[in-house]
Amino acid sequence: MPRIDDHIPSAGSWRDANVDRIIKSACKLFLNLSIMNNHIIVGHIIDRDQMCCVQSLGYAILLKRIITMTIHDTMIARTVMRRIALLFFKLAGWKSQGRKPDISRYVIIAAPHTSNWDFIYTLCLTFIYRIKPVIMMKDAWFRWPLGPLFRWLGVIPIDQSKSNNVVAQSIAHFNQSKNMILVLAPAGTRKRARQWRTGFYYIATGAGVPIVLGFLDYRRKIGGIGPTIHPTGDLEADMTVIQSFYKDIAGKHPENSRHEST
Repeated sequence: MPRIDDHIPSAGSWRDANVDRIIKSACKLFLNLSIMNNHIIVGHIIDRDQMCCVQSLGYAILLKRIITMTIHDTMIARTVMRRIALLFFKLAGWKSQGRKPDISRYVIIAAPHTSNWDFIYTLCLTFIYRIKPVIMMKDAWFRWPLGPLFRWLGVIPIDQSKSNNVVAQSIAHFNQSKNMILVLAPAGTRKRARQWRTGFYYIATGAGVPIVLGFLDYRRKIGGIGPTIHPTGDLEADMTVIQSFYKDIAGKHPENSRHEST
């Protein structure tokens, strides 16, 4: 049976041989820990050829994990970025307010969204609150060279012309995840918007997770986390509660803010 090296692309193709060996050693450690955790006794329950197949799977899983890692998965990087975010807030005269919910899965809405600066402040807040987010952003921003950078920051591209597909995929991802914090802007655009998009509400109800109200108040220079809303299924009633929270919160360009839903 072919060796694992025939199936897994060598890291030496883009790095030196030493890094290649390090990655494979890490894969073997990952595999051994997985096997121990599942009470499999190597050499007794599976034979050598089967073990090779399991090794292939272990390598593939870890390599995929390495490729899809974000800055929030790297302890040193996220620690440094938290200090930078705190310093940025201090120099800009901003303060954070509120507490991160003690729950592992929820949708957090970032509002009002009226400027590109909203992304910078929102990203800073994810570091300040030690949140590992999945941030939705228009796919138009993912042209080279910004695409890889945004993905590393935990941002994913969405096609706003296919809102139903986005909702369904988000619900499926929630159902497959024990920990997931989805961040999105209900306005959908920083330009003048007559109504909020309600996709975030249908994602939350479909996945059975609460909605956390994140905010950026440029008038008071305060950003943070507001109350947690548990959707009842009554869209109109729930949206009235949600929008009442934002009525006195000013975006960078208040003239572009609208809180009505559609």
